[in-house]
Amino acid sequence: MTTTISKELLLVRSPPTDTTAAGCSADAGASIQNSRLATRSTFSKQRSMTVSEFSGHLGRLIVKKEVQNSDFGKEEESNSVDTHHSESSSWIFMPSFSSYAFDYRYLNTCGYVERALRTYPILPLEHPVWDMCYRGDLTGIQKLLGDRQISPFSVDEDGDTLLHVSRSNSNNRCSF
Repeated sequence: MTTTISKELLLVRSPPTDTTAAGCSADAGASIQNSRLATRSTFSKQRSMTVSEFSGHLGRLIVKKEVQNSDFGKEEESNSVDTHHSESSSWIFMPSFSSYAFDYRYLNTCGYVERALRTYPILPLEHPVWDMCYRGDLTGIQKLLGDRQISPFSVDEDGDTLLHVSRSNSNNRCSF
């Protein structure tokens, strides 16, 4: 069924020139008919991302900005173009005087503005959870999470989460 849907999506994106081959059927008996007209659509996507990091006596500040523009249009109607603009920025402040990081996120898409402020704990590199992540000790991590000794949003001093650290080791058998 998945293969059939994939083939159908290819047919919808670039319809065949022969109108008799517009249908597609699966081995399981499911059939999907292509009812779209033979109009070609264009899609272009531009994405830019900048990351800046500042360090000082008060701590570290990481600023991530991402801008994404998507254009949808039809080749026959060159003046008919729908544009989607999305802008997001994230300011992560890790003060040297606190054991918590502050994350301010700003998202502007389709005329909707969303803002969020989150805090999460910074665990020192000597904490045993980082060694558990490297070894793939899932039961040990689950015990620490169950006892509320750590949070799933905990980060190290570089801003990496438990998932980042566990996936950095290629021999790791643990996946969250």
